[in-house]
Order: sequence, then C-alpha cells, then structure tokens
Amino acid sequence: MVYQTQARRTSTIACAALGMPLVALAISLGFAAGCCERPYYPGQIADSSSRGQVVLLPGVLGYYGSVCEVADALEMTTNCSVQIWDWTAIRKSGAPWLLERAAENLSDESKNRWRAKKLAEVLVKWRQRNPDKQLYIVATSGGAGIAGWACKYLPKDFQLQKLVLLSPAISPEFDLVPALTHSKDGVYSYYSKNDCILQFDRDCFLVQQGSRRVMDRRDGDGAGFSGFGRGSCGEECHELYELAWDPSMRLLGNNGKHFGNMSTSFQREYVATMLVPGQNDKRWVVRHSKPR
Repeated sequence: MVYQTQARRTSTIACAALGMPLVALAISLGFAAGCCERPYYPGQIADSSSRGQVVLLPGVLGYYGSVCEVADALEMTTNCSVQIWDWTAIRKSGAPWLLERAAENLSDESKNRWRAKKLAEVLVKWRQRNPDKQLYIVATSGGAGIAGWACKYLPKDFQLQKLVLLSPAISPEFDLVPALTHSKDGVYSYYSKNDCILQFDRDCFLVQQGSRRVMDRRDGDGAGFSGFGRGSCGEECHELYELAWDPSMRLLGNNGKHFGNMSTSFQREYVATMLVPGQNDKRWVVRHSKPR
C-alpha cells in the first residue's frame, strides 16, 4: 500500500507548489496547519469493512494537515471509512508524487477533466468490488470541479449516495445534472458570502492577469460565494440542497472564509450528519423548487 505522510510533504508543497513568494500567504490561510500520518491514495480507493465509504477530494492545494483533520473528524463521527483522494497528485507523466503549482491545478481544465476521468474509473472499480456499500463524495473548493466532471464519465446505472460540495470553486452555471443524476439522495452545497477568495473582483491583480477563481474558467463569482443558479441543475434542481453560512457558525470555528468549512466542529455538526442514507438535515434547503 503506497502512501506518503503529511510530515514528509509539507515543506515540499509550500516551496514547490506555491513558490517561495507565496509561502507566507499559504501559511496564513491555514495551508500548513496540522500534521498527521493518514494515508492518501491517488491511484485507487481502498476497500474497508465499514458500512460506507467517504471519498474526500481536497482543493487545488492538495493534501495538507487540515484536510487530514477533516478526514479524521468525519471518520470518528460516522460509520464510514474516509479516504483522501488527492487528485492534484495525478499526473499524465506517471510521476504521481511530484506536485504541480496550485495555480495550474486551478487553471488547466483539460488536465483536470482527465483527472476526473481517472477518478470515475477508480470509483467504478471500487463499486465492482463493493456492490452493496454506500459511497459518498465530499469535495472541497477545487475538488468540486473534479467531482462534478467525474460524474460525466460514470456508467448510467452508477449511484453515489450523496455528493457534498464545500465552498465549491466552480461557477454558479457549472453543469450539475450528471452529479444529480448519479447521486441517489441529491447534491449538497455549502457557500458563504464571506468567501472573498471566490468573489469575483475585476480590479483584482490575478483577474487582470487572466486568472479566474473557478475550475471551469468562467468570469464571475464562484458557487462557493453565491450558490448555484437554476441553469446548473435543469429539471433536477429539486435534488440540489444548499447551506448558506451564518454568524452562528463562528461558534463552530467557521468564520465564513474560504477555509472556514475545514473546521472539524463544523464538519461534525453539518457534514457528518449528512453521511447517512436517506437522511436530510433541514438546515440544508432546496434553493430552487421543482419546475412545473
């Protein structure tokens, strides 16, 4: 079983993935927070004896301490095994442990669609070995794009139990229909008007340089800031549930910023409670009613 630990990768990520001028910014965002030795598998999803499997997709920064802490929190709170699937480590070159720059992980849509196809292949193989287990995907930030695109490559009869998107770095118009079609209990998305990283600012230096905030390379706010529009879900909008940040979540360590959802208390209170077949937390609401 091949894996690397967080302790081994932190310095590599900070210097190689972001570049030295951005190391201080990365640390200020909580990028280097935490240190643990939870395995992650970029090439497979391991079997487990639990009743269900949660696949946790990180954002463009890949595997780091806070992601590991979220995985631990979910596993301790649910009856599921939680596995981090670090899509940023999947490379066409065949060298999965060499990290790419975070900006490239966000901007290279062609490569990210290829990574999503790899995830779909891995999910199908896992389902073949585990036909009776529930499968959940929890995707943070840029991982939402990988999850959404992966659903386009799944067989028609393939079913997830739920797909949970946290601060999704995809546009409000991102096509969620394949994800809704393959998610038995629907798609759940958390967003926050305090998420300045996903708020579009035409005067921002990055925008002026041609950079965008979302995986599908559109201008405008990300869905993690504004929520999804009706155009993203078509006739399936009644299966899309959304949760907006509110100030009471500060008590759970979630300040509404882009990384606020990584609070383990927030994860236990709002995410772990959803990782049960057929269970719907009423705090997650249907934003768009079923078209007549």
